[in-house]
Amino acid sequence: MTSPTSLHIVGLKYRSPKTSTVARQNLFTLSIEVDSPILTYSLVASTGKPGLFLHQSKYARDLLEKPGLEKCTSQPTPMAVSSSPNGADTPFADITHFRSLIGALQYLTITRPDIQFAVNRVAQRMHQPSEHDYHCLKRVLRYIFCTLGHGLLIRPGTWSFGIS
Repeated sequence: MTSPTSLHIVGLKYRSPKTSTVARQNLFTLSIEVDSPILTYSLVASTGKPGLFLHQSKYARDLLEKPGLEKCTSQPTPMAVSSSPNGADTPFADITHFRSLIGALQYLTITRPDIQFAVNRVAQRMHQPSEHDYHCLKRVLRYIFCTLGHGLLIRPGTWSFGIS
C-alpha cells in the first residue's frame, strides 16, 4: 500500500457577515485533497444554515473515470432486489482492478452511508470475483453517478447516548 505523497488544502472560503453575531456562524467551506499515485482523495466540508455538510463529489467523479463510467446510465438504487445468475460462474479477469474499485468505494462510504451495505456486500467477494460481482460493482458506481451531490449532513443539536 502506498502512502500519500502530499497534502493540499485546496481552498478555504470565508464569507464575511455584514449583520449580527448569529449570521457569523457556519460561514466556511474547506476542501482538502491528498494526492497519491493511484487516486486523489478529496473531502469537502461546507457549513450553512442546516449544519456541516461533508461530501466527496470530486472524488466520486474521479472514481467513475477509472472504469470508464463518467457518462453512464444511472441507477435509482445501489443494489438490485433480486439478481440473475448470469456470469456467476465466470471468474472476473482483472482482480486487481476489482479490488482497487472496492477499496476506493470503501473510502467513499465515509460520507455516503447510503452505499455502505451494497459496497460491503460486493467486497465480500473480493477474494475471487466473478463477472456477476463486477456487474454488481458497476451498479453501485452507476448509482453514485446519479447521486454525486449526496453527502453527510451533521446538524447542531444535543447528542445523548444512554443505555436503557
